[in-house]
Amino acid sequence: MAGMYKIPKTTTTGRRTEVASKTPCLLPGDIVINILSRLPVKNLIRFKSVNKQWGNLISHPRFARMQMKQCENQSKRVLISTIPPLAIDYEAYSAGDCKAKFKLVYPTAFMKKGPKFGIKLVGSCNGLICLVIDNNELILWNPSTRESRELPKLPGSYAPDRFRFGFSFGFGFDASNDAYKVVQLGIPRVGDDDNALNSIKIEVLTLESNVWRRLQDLQSGLQLSGNGIFLYGQLHWIGKKAIAANLRSYVIVSFDLAIEKFHKAVPIPDHEERSISYPVLGVSGNCLFLFFTRGQSFYEGWITKEYDINTSSWTRMFNVGIDRLPGYRTWRRELCYTKTGQVLIDYDGMELVLYDPKRGTTQFLASTDWGSRLHSILYTESLVSPIMVKK
Repeated sequence: MAGMYKIPKTTTTGRRTEVASKTPCLLPGDIVINILSRLPVKNLIRFKSVNKQWGNLISHPRFARMQMKQCENQSKRVLISTIPPLAIDYEAYSAGDCKAKFKLVYPTAFMKKGPKFGIKLVGSCNGLICLVIDNNELILWNPSTRESRELPKLPGSYAPDRFRFGFSFGFGFDASNDAYKVVQLGIPRVGDDDNALNSIKIEVLTLESNVWRRLQDLQSGLQLSGNGIFLYGQLHWIGKKAIAANLRSYVIVSFDLAIEKFHKAVPIPDHEERSISYPVLGVSGNCLFLFFTRGQSFYEGWITKEYDINTSSWTRMFNVGIDRLPGYRTWRRELCYTKTGQVLIDYDGMELVLYDPKRGTTQFLASTDWGSRLHSILYTESLVSPIMVKK
């Protein structure tokens, strides 16, 4: 990527920018690379057409990693599975920027299949989003560059028992092995007796080898909910365990993508079995956050001071009366805690709102009709190519 780079001389008239001279400037490669790596992805995609040299630079995997590191503090976006998909820079939108909400284009493979049962957004990492289509097909997609890649179909090594299992997924990056991985958990469905839980089936797809591998089952007695939350090389889940009749204990479990093993479960903060319900785990910046209701009266938010899920590292952000929450819904999933202290909440897959627990105010971002249900996920813009990931 080194050497001298041609910088076209341009003039700007109104909104038009034109080449003013056929003789470009020459700048050392390290200066050009440093400048370009600090620019937003949208601009860089446009600059790929400046000339072949710039196109090769911006398409290089090493430049993509450099740009991602330079812009790691950029605002995240929330992707919503409407048709067409919708993306919102919620920090900018909440500040009044109407252009922070925009439409995207689904992967070609998705549009060709015309899915009957819809899509699930099961994980995001480094600008890549992992989609499950019709509970069978896997697609890796970069919504910023519009590149996508079909992955091996979901495994069926215990197909005869598939209806006995619920499935949870996780997607993340194993930095120690420079590898992206998809994890599928087969979680036994709970009947009348929660203690009837069997072992959890674990299968891992390493994108570089493009092969699913079955790992040793997890003997935990836990019921895991939702998809894995990726942070610092690990996928995190909330686990629920029955202690006695109508009594549950909640813990946080993490799966290390490097060693492909679960770590010891730790209890959620300030935990009292009879008072906690609807716990939701997520990521805010480089920290984990946790939301839950306490009893029938309070809504609480917690965040880690640093990356350490031990109970002592958690700090409570707020505790408000549950009657202050916007409206009533049977299901709620918090997506993030913003820089301005707001909570991004997905209600029943029907509405996406920004809720300010201090002021008690709500801003609606998106909604759908009762006939359909939305999936939503956070992602960052990047140049990382799903196609260039080693096969």
